[in-house]
Amino acid sequence: SCVYADDILFLWTGDSVLAQSAGLPFALLAAGTAINGIIAVPYALMLAHGTTRAAFVGNIVALVLGVPFCIHAVQTHGLHGAASMWLLVNLGYLLFLAPVVHREHLRGLSLRWYLHDLAPAVIGATLVGMVAKWLHPSLSRDIEGMLWLVATSVAAVAVAALLSSRIRNIASSSARRLVSR
Repeated sequence: SCVYADDILFLWTGDSVLAQSAGLPFALLAAGTAINGIIAVPYALMLAHGTTRAAFVGNIVALVLGVPFCIHAVQTHGLHGAASMWLLVNLGYLLFLAPVVHREHLRGLSLRWYLHDLAPAVIGATLVGMVAKWLHPSLSRDIEGMLWLVATSVAAVAVAALLSSRIRNIASSSARRLVSR
């Protein structure tokens, strides 16, 4: 959704002025939400183990740093500045909270998680979006535009899944079971 932010807003609202002015904030919010989805599992693991200290400290730091940043960002950059706050908070959780979870509950897996599990899927999905945008720079406000957006989204999710070693292993073993029947 990040590469087609303006187009998605135009498909949704039909207002090209709104789509142009809110496209970048929408992309920032979409990226922040994607990162929030990534960090949700380590965060839930931490809470499930009853280790809430890191989450509490992370939230306090986000609040103490975030409120002044957000006020300044909104005053100087408007909606763009406000949306950037969501992205930065979630990047902070990804870069600082996830390693704490790995250190406390999944020793030795932090680097593997970032480099082997997360990076290939994120890079793959991003490349799908960029290639789709290169092939079809703007979406029309009709069924063709909607279908291109759906196909791009499905392709991005499929590539991200296929680049995940765990999902590849599950798919491979399922395929072997089907073939052996």
